Amino acid sequence: MKALEQGDILKLQIKRSARFAFYDNILLNVAHKWPERLQGIFLDLFTSSSADVVLRFLNEETSLTEELKLLGKLRFSIFIKSLMSYETH
Repeated sequence: MKALEQGDILKLQIKRSARFAFYDNILLNVAHKWPERLQGIFLDLFTSSSADVVLRFLNEETSLTEELKLLGKLRFSIFIKSLMSYETH
């Protein structure tokens, strides 16, 4: 909290898994280029898997195996499209 009050952004950085940073960038790329698709992505996430698993995924608390099961239930076309025009956000 002290770092936040002093405006010290560097001390606020949280170490993240490269895997989750990649997932976030893919989704941010979709949000930037095709924002109308986001509602469907989240609807698919929550209708194809339990809310517990989805929330743990969004909190970066899932294992790679759980993520593969979760992501394997989604429609891939928008994610492939995002990868083909990938930009880091």
